[in-house]
Amino acid sequence: MTYLTTSWDDGHALDMKLAAMLARHGVPGTFYVPRQCEGRALLGRDELQQLAQGFELGAHTLHHPRLTTLPDREADSEIRGSRQYVEDITGRECRVFAPPGGRFKQAHVRMAAEAGFRGFRTTELLDYGMPRWRGGIAVLPTTLQAHVHPAAGYWRNAIRRMRLGHLLTWLRYGQGGLVGLFRSLLDRAIVQGGVVHLWGHSWEIEEHRAWPLLETMLMEINERRSQLRFVANSELCREAAR
Repeated sequence: MTYLTTSWDDGHALDMKLAAMLARHGVPGTFYVPRQCEGRALLGRDELQQLAQGFELGAHTLHHPRLTTLPDREADSEIRGSRQYVEDITGRECRVFAPPGGRFKQAHVRMAAEAGFRGFRTTELLDYGMPRWRGGIAVLPTTLQAHVHPAAGYWRNAIRRMRLGHLLTWLRYGQGGLVGLFRSLLDRAIVQGGVVHLWGHSWEIEEHRAWPLLETMLMEINERRSQLRFVANSELCREAAR
């Protein structure tokens, strides 16, 4: 079984454009939204409610701080408050959380579990694995970011997380550009099973004029639709718990 999931951070106004693109290709997405993010134009309440009609909303703190820079009490408040914020907008349970910038400590994973979240999405790249259970919460790695990273970016990501096997993955597949890398990772996951998790930021896609690259990646997904099981991030956590 190969699962396909996507997630998108920051609740930027361009998320509506991104959501329309995902919907056109029939690809699910989980949008992690903060209440505020200094310097960025965010979706308003009505737009978030509209987005929630077709996609999952996850929590992304209240004010988009790096959790690692905060005292524990403040970090806990950001995590708990963001769950309540999303639930107030959607009228539904908010099941998943992602820390801004992918920066967190194990204490923050514990806080998220205690706040009632079922999943904690990281920015660990080049991973095919199912969510890993830690203290009652599923920790989700990712496979690829919709962003053109230099080689050093992948190396730092793998070394920081002590995932040296991810370096071998990049050495094997990373020479064909972003779309070529995604195609290779997708095909490998279909053969071996696991999870393909594409993530990113709509504002970053716009900044780097990468919409055509994302469109091509979504087309690659569509061509393999019959070989994939599409899930939102929280659904992937539920599958991992079985």
